[in-house]
Amino acid sequence: MRCQPGREVSGSPLLKLFRSPQEAAPRSRNPWTWTVICRPPYFTALTLWTGPLIHELAGGVWTSNHHLRIAASSELSAPEKPIPGWLTVVPWIGWWVAEVPLYEQIMANKGWRVISKQMERPLAMTWKSQTKWRGKRGRTPIIRCDGVILRVWKRGTICRVNEGRSLRWELWNRKGRVVRTWISENPASFWMEVDKAGRVVFAENGCLYRWTSFPGGEPTLVADLNHHTFTEVPPPASATRW
Repeated sequence: MRCQPGREVSGSPLLKLFRSPQEAAPRSRNPWTWTVICRPPYFTALTLWTGPLIHELAGGVWTSNHHLRIAASSELSAPEKPIPGWLTVVPWIGWWVAEVPLYEQIMANKGWRVISKQMERPLAMTWKSQTKWRGKRGRTPIIRCDGVILRVWKRGTICRVNEGRSLRWELWNRKGRVVRTWISENPASFWMEVDKAGRVVFAENGCLYRWTSFPGGEPTLVADLNHHTFTEVPPPASATRW
């Protein structure tokens, strides 16, 4: 089973949520999709939700330490394990679950701001539904990971531009001038953020970098993770309970 941490959960310092597509298999044995809450760095499920359809579950986002929204294309099934009374889970139902604006909410929780949104039409639509979609384009924008978002901090700005098939990251100085640009064809292979100390950190080609003196100087290598592999480690008791 492939674990795909594409739906990062922010807002909770203790818990992480993952979702994963699964190869075709009966629901009774292996579901098409599942969404899991676990306690990093361990993947042991505190609880999970499963779905029989490949796009039925699309991850979730913490809106506070006690509130979780889970994206689903239909009513959410009961969790496989009980959840504590302090946790409120709200299903985020969408007719095409992949377009639920989870990414926008996740990035907003981190201090990013949406500048523009890229509309994306569903892959398979009838002529009638296409006409209906065109009629809604002007007043109901939907964002996945496409569009332009900015992260402004005291030394400059990070700009992320996703145009569907290409992803561009830019670092601007305080005057709005581009200092450096990165272009990636694989959105999962590159990310950039500002840490709590106000330093630019980014990952590229399996390596972690830190740009301490931005906009001056150069990024420095923090760690090369290309030779690291996952090791199965039995979870401690603290990772198996809420």
